[in-house]
Amino acid sequence: NYHVMPMRHLIIIEDPKSTQNIDRILKRWDGRIQITRWTDDNLYPSQNALNASQTGLAPRERYRTRHKVLFAQCLKEYKRRGMSWVM
Repeated sequence: NYHVMPMRHLIIIEDPKSTQNIDRILKRWDGRIQITRWTDDNLYPSQNALNASQTGLAPRERYRTRHKVLFAQCLKEYKRRGMSWVM
């Protein structure tokens, strides 16, 4: 929560099945939080990696796998940016 723990940087990825546009929500935070929007290309550098990680998994497991990969990639990105304190 921005008011409890003032975030300055946020990485988000939209659900590929989402039908809603989140631009209006994100626009409210312009100037307060640096928001980086990712796609599945950021999580899976090659389509082969995506297919290999998702093949044969039940929907719940695909969801969990995608989140694990997202968390790992976010930590790597923040480390690359020189940020040592990540929540």
